[in-house]
Amino acid sequence: MTALIRAPRSLLLRSTLSALAAATILLTAVGVPVPASAAPPVGSIADQQEHDDAPGDAFGTGDAPGASDAVAPAAGSSRVIGKLVLQNRSSGSSAYVGLSSPESGRNVQRLYSSSVGGAASLAGTYSLPAVGAAGPITGTGTSSTLCLTPAGDGSRALVAARTCTGSPSQDFEWRYVSNKWVAGYALYPVSSPYSLGGTDNDTFVELTMDALTDVVVESQLAPIEPFELRTPAIGAKVDTPTPTFSGIGQPGSSISIRTDAQALLASTNVPLDSTSWSVPAIQLEPGRYTGTATQSGTGSDAQVRFDFTVPSPLAPGASIPTPTLAPGQSVEVAATFNADASGQRIDVYHPVYTRITAVDHPAFTLDALGIGGVLPVGTTTLRFTLRANDDAPVGEATGGKVTYGSSRITIADFTANIVRAPDEPIAPLVVESPRRGETITETTPVFRGTGEPGSRVEIRGAWGDVLGVVDQVDASGAWSITWNKSLLPSRYAGGTVKQFVDGVPTHTFVYDFTIVQPRLVVTSPRVGDTLTGTRPVFTGAANPGARVQITGAWGTDLGSAIADPRTGEWTITWPRDYLPARYFGGTVTETVAGKVIASSGYDFTLTQ
Repeated sequence: MTALIRAPRSLLLRSTLSALAAATILLTAVGVPVPASAAPPVGSIADQQEHDDAPGDAFGTGDAPGASDAVAPAAGSSRVIGKLVLQNRSSGSSAYVGLSSPESGRNVQRLYSSSVGGAASLAGTYSLPAVGAAGPITGTGTSSTLCLTPAGDGSRALVAARTCTGSPSQDFEWRYVSNKWVAGYALYPVSSPYSLGGTDNDTFVELTMDALTDVVVESQLAPIEPFELRTPAIGAKVDTPTPTFSGIGQPGSSISIRTDAQALLASTNVPLDSTSWSVPAIQLEPGRYTGTATQSGTGSDAQVRFDFTVPSPLAPGASIPTPTLAPGQSVEVAATFNADASGQRIDVYHPVYTRITAVDHPAFTLDALGIGGVLPVGTTTLRFTLRANDDAPVGEATGGKVTYGSSRITIADFTANIVRAPDEPIAPLVVESPRRGETITETTPVFRGTGEPGSRVEIRGAWGDVLGVVDQVDASGAWSITWNKSLLPSRYAGGTVKQFVDGVPTHTFVYDFTIVQPRLVVTSPRVGDTLTGTRPVFTGAANPGARVQITGAWGTDLGSAIADPRTGEWTITWPRDYLPARYFGGTVTETVAGKVIASSGYDFTLTQ
């Protein structure tokens, strides 16, 4: 069987549907034909099944030959040549008998039989079932009413003219057909799925339909619109997880879209004033979807197939190394991308203290922030030149990134390692606090100083244990390390502070400091006391050996003493006589190793 040429709608649709109740079929037995080339098939997205017939199945030119027992058309009727055809899907369950109007002299359609006698038995005048009702294709044989009936022989399915039994296996109904070979309304077998085929050694009959025009005038049947699913196209890859189904159909009909597993993807109605329809699908997971779009509610159901794929979401990825360069130096950087980045907008932003000065791909352009462009399909590597600023500080330069799409979604970070130039002198390690011999009061020491930017500074105790570290001195050269333990008041010496540049120690400082706790106590006069006499006497306690100093409110030195080395007690008598009055605002301080570690104010009244 060959592909059919699509008939004009005025003939194919109106003629086919209007002829359902009264048209007759003239079948004429003929012999084995001589092969001729076939016309191209009709394109459609409705069914992607392959046709069983080979190119050699198109035969004949001119009008159908006559036969002695052929039934002539009724006198005076308008003659319209058409072909009643049995069309099939090679892997589907449905075959159908239908009407087409092929080009004059081309695409003669055939019903096969395995014998001349079998073909001859098909000759006769047949009537078609009415629209909207199932029934047989009936005709009159030599002694009984005949019905066209599928009759397979195990290797192919044929058609025979059999005695009508009233069995549903002989019933047909009208359905709309749209596939890559034919588009129009056709008669489908109701309960006997089969696939029609034949060989050049089989005999066949041609089928000619008459009296269509008279039937159209008499019935005044309204034409039924074809049902088509236009999007998504067969085999399409959609660009959204909610693709839109669209097509044409009968106004007022219902449309449902279901997978082969009967999952409902979408449903809608064709507007009463239009033949066009569209409806978005539910949210779909990535994968392939096959199934059927069904039109119902206006006569017999019509169905077309769909087959499309929802691809996995794009996951562009990039990998970009961390280059190492000195201030003022340029290096080439190669960024690599995965397949999902192909065809996407890609932007590369440079880290701080650097800039991109060149790119080796014409699809990318430079700007103040970096480079950008659409990565060509198939491209996985992008090379560009990165330059460190002349005044770039040593250390990690952050802030660079790689993005994709107009929304600039980050898919990789981009940093650079700025190092000291080979001929640049290394800054010395300086420990500013605590200095050697210094006394401090903090029980958790904090060391501060300066050094080479980007270097590592480490503090170790006299026994070698790590007491604190800074992995990278900042660009200013300043650093600070808080010890990882609290200490008792005592002297601490013999430990080291070391500076490392590129893993190599460059400078070492040996620390020596003392921790003391303030012990200053003024036992007399207490705040608010009244003293008798002209020379106040202060007493109290402090760290043994500490220097205690009294200073007046105007900065006058009022006396000092060294706390007893054993008990820490001290006594200070003011150096001259004072008049009766209130005295306040001055201070008493405790000093250890030249550092004031405690201070206390006084407030008392002197009387005679």
